[in-house]
Amino acid sequence: MTCRYCGAQISDSQSRCTRCQRRLDFGLGGGRAMAAQYVATAAAPETAEDPSSAARARFLVKEGGAPVRSSAPVQPPLFTVASHVVSLDQYLPPPAPRRRAPAPRSRAARPAAPPQQAAFDFDAPPPGAHEFAAAQLRMPVASPARRAFAFLVDLSFVLVGFSLFLALVRGILGYWPAGAAFYEGLGACLWLLASIYHFLHAAVGRRTPGQYAAGLILVTREGRHGEPLHRVKRVLSNTVPVVSLMGAAWAAITEEHLTFADLITGTYLTTADGR
Repeated sequence: MTCRYCGAQISDSQSRCTRCQRRLDFGLGGGRAMAAQYVATAAAPETAEDPSSAARARFLVKEGGAPVRSSAPVQPPLFTVASHVVSLDQYLPPPAPRRRAPAPRSRAARPAAPPQQAAFDFDAPPPGAHEFAAAQLRMPVASPARRAFAFLVDLSFVLVGFSLFLALVRGILGYWPAGAAFYEGLGACLWLLASIYHFLHAAVGRRTPGQYAAGLILVTREGRHGEPLHRVKRVLSNTVPVVSLMGAAWAAITEEHLTFADLITGTYLTTADGR
């Protein structure tokens, strides 16, 4: 027999379907067979097609297929008014102009001759030498005698300060220690005091009393007034005893009368009346 709910084949002695577990209410015999026969021969209900769904559908496929298109499909424009459409060409930058490729050179063309090389003058002075020579004509280098006079005047001021320092040391210690190390230390103190004396004048950009007395001014090799930076450089270079002593000897024996500090800093001392 056949289950009327799911259509499964079951035996006549079963009261429940083995597939859907439905209870079979009909009695055993022809009643159940008649019910199954009724269900099997019943006609399936037909549903009417909704006309609104057919109207909403964009594509309808009929039985037998649609006729073959004779032309390519064309998408209709989204905007019917042309003034409402903004083209991308209005926002894109203009294309760069194309450069024409250079014409190939013929093998027969000869390369251009290089310009004539200027002759070298190995005996010519350096570029800065002309400026220094012109400045020396207007402002000659101070003579060693004037420099020595300015040095003695400045040394007298340094010795006065050093004497006060010695009196202070004598008052603190109460005696003079005997030994070479003590006197070497005093010599180093004298050199340091002289360096501080010149450094204070250079830092404020003023001449020392010895330079005022000798009428000396500091100028550059181009003939400009020396700046405080130039004065500080001269003091730092003269702080080294070897540079200071050997530079003084070099200025005494050479024709230019330039010390090592003058050559290092690019400045020199001249007389005030030479301007």
